[in-house]
This record gives sequence, C-alpha cells and structure tokens, in this order.
Amino acid sequence: MKSGISNIVIISSFLFLVVTSCAKIVRESYPFPRVRTTSIEITGYGAKFTGNIEDMGDSPISERGFVWSILENPDVSVDEKVYLGPAENIGSFTGDITSCLYEGTTYFVRAFAVNEGYVNYGETLKFISIGSTGPLPDHFSPTYASPGNELVISGHNFSYVPFRNTVLLNNEIKANAFASTDTTVSVKLPTGLPPGRYTVTLEVADVVKMVPGTLEIGN
Repeated sequence: MKSGISNIVIISSFLFLVVTSCAKIVRESYPFPRVRTTSIEITGYGAKFTGNIEDMGDSPISERGFVWSILENPDVSVDEKVYLGPAENIGSFTGDITSCLYEGTTYFVRAFAVNEGYVNYGETLKFISIGSTGPLPDHFSPTYASPGNELVISGHNFSYVPFRNTVLLNNEIKANAFASTDTTVSVKLPTGLPPGRYTVTLEVADVVKMVPGTLEIGN
C-alpha cells in the first residue's frame, strides 16, 4: 500500500512539474518583440538614448528606435522619433538625437520595436533638454516655381511632425509644411506670392538655418 501511495505521489509531482513547465513556456512566448528603455544621456548636440531588445517575438523586427514627446507615453505614429532600422538579434541599441529638442523642455522618451502586426514600447523615461544642434538643410527644389506650387527641402535633422518645421521666405512669409521626414520637408508656397527672388529658411525647435540657394517666383 505504501508503495502505491509513493507511486501516486511521484506521478502527481511529475504532472505538476510538466504543467508548471508548460505554463512557464506559455507565459514566456510572446508574438510581439519585448524592448526596454534603459538610459538617457544629455549631450552637447542633444541627447543619446539607449534601449535593449529583450525578445525578438515571433517574426523579424523590421524597425526599432525611440520616440519622444512633451506628453507621457509618446506614440510613434504622431510624435518625434528616430528610426534605427531592423534588429537581427537581441541586445542593446542607441540613438543620437541632434534635433527636435527645445532648450529647457521636459520630455518623455521610450524605445520601440516593430515586427509583423505589433509595435511594442519600453518603459517611459523623463529628461530635461538643453537644446539640440538643429536642422541641416542642403538644398530645395524646384528653384523656379509659381505661387501655390510645392517646394521640397532636403537635408537632415528635420522633424517628422510637419507643423514643427517652420519655413519662411525672406524671413517673413510662411510656407506651410504638409509632409515631412527627418530628411525632407514638403511645403506649399502661398498663393498670391509676388514674383521675385526669395531666400528660404527652416526652423526646427528654435534653431533657424538658411537653406542654400535662391527661389525665383514667376507670374
């Protein structure tokens, strides 16, 4: 009888271990990538963010990066961000932020990772910015246009949020940005713009830069 009881105890223990092990596997199997926001470093040019891919999920990570905002829980679909490309393995990654940071402003930042069907975020960290280097425009096109035409400015360190790229003609006439990435800003030239030659400036986060070249507006 004692032998039978012992066998029952052993079998019960074995089943418990199997069930526990399976439960652990289920809990640790994620379809989405797991990512952490690990640190923020304030630099002379802006900031340096560090994150860590903890788990790749069920499909390859097609994009990773950081997103920041003056509001908590920044969203990659609407806020400032830096894309750092796909991740092949788990591990640490960094992003050097050189634009889109206002001096003396409190920001919230978090890392993100994207795979098929999922965008997952790390913890939200907070910091106070001392400003950033700002935009680096190279050129614009076309150089000859008519009122109401589209003008595209190319370069680096632009805002992904269109209205945060302020474009002025002759330092006074605003051209509204309707689309942007970190390397291009598309604006619509004002209707009724008088014919003549115009300078073009771009402002991002209080840093103003002259765009090389002269814009000529025809009739």
